[in-house]
Amino acid sequence: MDETDQEPFLPSVLKAVIVISWSDIQEAGVRESTKGASVEDHVRQLRRYKSEFVRDLAYAAVRLPAAWLAPGDATILALDPSALLDADQSIRFKELLDQCVHLVDLIESLINTFIGQHKATGSRFTKNDLESLRRGRGPGRVRGRLLLRGTAWPESVTAELAPDIAAVLWRCLRDRQSHQAAASRDPRDLKALIQPLMPEVRRLVLEWTALKRLRPDEADYVVSEVLDQLIRTVAERNGPPENLAAWSHATARWKWRTACTGPANVMLPRAFGASGTGDVDDEVSRRVDLDRRLRAVAGLLDKRATWYATLTPPRPDDGLTYRVAADIVGTRDVELIEAVVRGLPEGKMLVRTALARRAGPLSAAREPTVIRVIKDMLRRHLDTET
Repeated sequence: MDETDQEPFLPSVLKAVIVISWSDIQEAGVRESTKGASVEDHVRQLRRYKSEFVRDLAYAAVRLPAAWLAPGDATILALDPSALLDADQSIRFKELLDQCVHLVDLIESLINTFIGQHKATGSRFTKNDLESLRRGRGPGRVRGRLLLRGTAWPESVTAELAPDIAAVLWRCLRDRQSHQAAASRDPRDLKALIQPLMPEVRRLVLEWTALKRLRPDEADYVVSEVLDQLIRTVAERNGPPENLAAWSHATARWKWRTACTGPANVMLPRAFGASGTGDVDDEVSRRVDLDRRLRAVAGLLDKRATWYATLTPPRPDDGLTYRVAADIVGTRDVELIEAVVRGLPEGKMLVRTALARRAGPLSAAREPTVIRVIKDMLRRHLDTET
């Protein structure tokens, strides 16, 4: 036999040591893998928009329904990107990421099927239409509908849900076309569109203020605010609200509550659909957007706390205040955060508990400081008009 055909000689004991060592290295690598590294490894081969969708799901920027999660999934999703995963968590997280990728693939498939079916029946889509469906509002709204209606990870779409998906995509197209038309529309045309609506909106708002028994000057203020909002809404949509009565009453309620409690106190409920915009079909998207923005605000608060710690001399009291504020906003629990902002008893209790967890018993004077920091940060970063 030729020398090159011979297997290199290695003692069996040495082979066993090498195998065991390599196994240990692999296992150690699994143990030391962070959540963020696992996500990035998983999405490296995906196109950019698909990888962003998977990141949103993996980092809980978009909340998955509890019914979709296996035991332990919620714990992993709550971890920070820098958190280390043990071997069991790494295996489970990989399965979860595979399911997220499959969901994104399904969304892409649904959109392509919608486009193909309507092209076959003679419908024509412009390049901008296709871009809006595939990269704009389309994927997010389809995802929102699946999260809202699905009882488990969807392998496909049922016959009952298919019309809903089609309706969502048609609405995306109408919104895009409406915004594009409004941008190029002559302001005089918009004026002609808005003016006939004003008397009816005024009547509807006065009807609402009478039910609330507002004083005449208060009613005049609400009417003025709602008419201003009508101009902005029609200009943006290039058309009136679908249900003028419901829009008028809901917008009047929003404007009056803003006047009574201040902008910061109505930001959170507005993001859940209380603004009177009539966008009921997009409730999930609003929830998702609010969750993302609260996460961003918590990050800003945490950075400010770290900055106070790096000053010379350091300012530990300010650092503690911002750290506790970051803890509270970072829960992304809208009801509790609203209770804090409005100074309700349960909100004050949450602040007190968060302070005790960070630094033990403290004076009651620090509680209003934390609440003020949260209100100021939310007022700065949550736009009440969008």
